[in-house]
Amino acid sequence: MNDSGPPAPELSWLGIRPSGLAVAAEDMREASESLKIEQDIFIYKKEVDCLWIALLGGTGTGKSTIFNALAGKDISPVGVARPTTTAPVAYGHRDHAVTGNFPFSLSRSERTLREETDEGSVTGDGGTTIIRYVEHDEDHLSHLVLLDTPDLDSLESGNRYQARLMYHLSHGVIFVTSQEKYADQVLFRFMHRASVERKPLFVVFNKAEKGQTAAELVNVFRERGIPLNEERFFVIPFMGTAERDGGTLRRILEDFVLKLQEAFSRAEKETIIREDRQRTRRNIADKANRLLDLIEREKQAEDRWVEKLDSLVDSSARFLLEEMKARHEQRNLHAIKREIKKIFGAYDVLATPRGYIASLVRAPLDLLRIRRLETDEEKKESLLRAGRRIDNSPIMSAVERLNVLILENLSPSSPDAPLFADLRKGETAMKEHEIETRLFDLQAEIAEWLESTIRELERDLPRGKKVGIYSTSVLWGAAILSFETVLGGGITLLEMGFNTVLAPFVTKSSADLFAHRELRAIIRDMNNRYREGVLSIFEEQRDRYTSIIAKYAIPESATDELARLKREMETSE
Repeated sequence: MNDSGPPAPELSWLGIRPSGLAVAAEDMREASESLKIEQDIFIYKKEVDCLWIALLGGTGTGKSTIFNALAGKDISPVGVARPTTTAPVAYGHRDHAVTGNFPFSLSRSERTLREETDEGSVTGDGGTTIIRYVEHDEDHLSHLVLLDTPDLDSLESGNRYQARLMYHLSHGVIFVTSQEKYADQVLFRFMHRASVERKPLFVVFNKAEKGQTAAELVNVFRERGIPLNEERFFVIPFMGTAERDGGTLRRILEDFVLKLQEAFSRAEKETIIREDRQRTRRNIADKANRLLDLIEREKQAEDRWVEKLDSLVDSSARFLLEEMKARHEQRNLHAIKREIKKIFGAYDVLATPRGYIASLVRAPLDLLRIRRLETDEEKKESLLRAGRRIDNSPIMSAVERLNVLILENLSPSSPDAPLFADLRKGETAMKEHEIETRLFDLQAEIAEWLESTIRELERDLPRGKKVGIYSTSVLWGAAILSFETVLGGGITLLEMGFNTVLAPFVTKSSADLFAHRELRAIIRDMNNRYREGVLSIFEEQRDRYTSIIAKYAIPESATDELARLKREMETSE
């Protein structure tokens, strides 16, 4: 029989913190901790050759009374105050080394001789939970460790947690309930779980009404889905002092102890241990599978979340760029076009006579205002303003709208989900000053590039374009005028009318055609640069959100380990 059990766990899956998109953090925590408990107990119980029998029940049901009856001595405190037992009390043979490597990291143990026991608190310094181990030397109980546990329905969460741990540790369970407690949902769930897992189960029904029989009460539980064994169901009726003193309670408890010792005899020990190991392997496989399912659900939800984020970012950026495209081109076209035309005008053979005639026509208008040539510095500043004169408010508004859309569409519905709070952290959404800084840097970079491009054209116009300017037909003039009319801002109405009349004779030649081509190339390049810069802002905002979801990424090592653990538990015999 292969019963090596699970390997030393790497526990890469322990403490997985989901984003909360599909799986509640509490559900993931409980699933991983429950699996760890099963593993730790499995490994621990392989080293301890005894049976653990846990008494579980609600407040005031008489667990400690039953425990003391089994031990034959008042070991666990009994009293009116509730809860009386605030931490587990174990009763076992002195030769058992059961407390040397106890599986629960939140607990420690201390051993006490039975003759030295006293009633009272079993909570250590600083609130540390102590499992008090009371020793005995009775041979007929040497293969058993009896456990009295805190109340399953205690108001103290720590007490409830310790009781659940003792349930996992036990090979068998004694549920102690009473007339007023048997319908309690907390106790019902534990009894149902024990019956489903086929863990050996005894039930003591305390303070029953007169005339209630075990058969009647067993039928009540069976109707609620708990198939109890009538031979392991004991009824203690509500009785007065006289009945207790008359030995009625003693006889019932003696019968109960006898049946319990038969069920958990030394002869049955190996069978019980083997069945318990098989049950624990199934539990480990089931818990690993549940955790894998939770992880897969969360991963799928996170993948969908990232896809939706990308869609929101892309649509927001695309809408903004389309909205700004026409405005951006029109605003910057005039300043750039003027500089390009000046460069190519130097190679226009008819530029001088046409300019002379145009100046005569414009002379009366020039008398109405002062005209002067722009200096190089003014030309440079005008050129730089072409890159800087951009209204940033649409971009900031678009990013703000994007953040609103993300909160509306991608935030978990529960405020308790970790991602809910992370999305609303102050550093997540880009601030207005951050966007302004990035845009200022972008615009300064474009302005410098624009100046450099114009200077390069002035210094070194390619020879092929010079030849083309001189050799192109005069008939290009009319076409150029129509190009400029479409582009807008290139010529005044007076110039357009004048050039239209003289176009067949005094053409601007193909210089403007090449100027137009260079202009469109520069505009296209500048738009691409500006577009990429704006997109980088949206990408930065997206990266901030994806970095949040990345914190919750579950490593492949965790799923690989869980899958391996599940396979090993399912194939063990």
